[in-house]
Amino acid sequence: MAVTLRVSGLNSLSAAFAPITERMFAGVKVSGESAAYALVWEWGFATRVIKPGPKTVWGTNPAGEAKVLTLVAPTGYIRVNRERYREILREEVLATQLTKLPISEWQAAISGILDRTAERCAQVVSDAAPIDQGKLRSEIGPAYVGDSILTEE
Repeated sequence: MAVTLRVSGLNSLSAAFAPITERMFAGVKVSGESAAYALVWEWGFATRVIKPGPKTVWGTNPAGEAKVLTLVAPTGYIRVNRERYREILREEVLATQLTKLPISEWQAAISGILDRTAERCAQVVSDAAPIDQGKLRSEIGPAYVGDSILTEE
């Protein structure tokens, strides 16, 4: 017994989704003086430190490599909250209820989801950042959709 399915109207469906940007990005950035050293706590010392000193310990960077890291953040401060970032994104997507919006409003809604997620994730990263002189925490912020830092090589 054969079954045939005839679908019509795919052209209009495709046209409805056409104005929506295929990829949008938002994230967390560090600006100011702290940008020069913000990832040292996450990736390990940039210099060739081969053994821990008085304020450092062996730790594992995001690539899984053993590196000398500061005592302040021996396991990093960004990756330790990965699951929380996912939760925040899920919460924002569910709160927006895209299915209740006309497709013509999806672009703005998705951009809003990403921007709110970036704000909340920036706060999580800032709260987890090591305190050295206190500047790093204050210079962590959201990178909104369209931010030039997200499109730079």
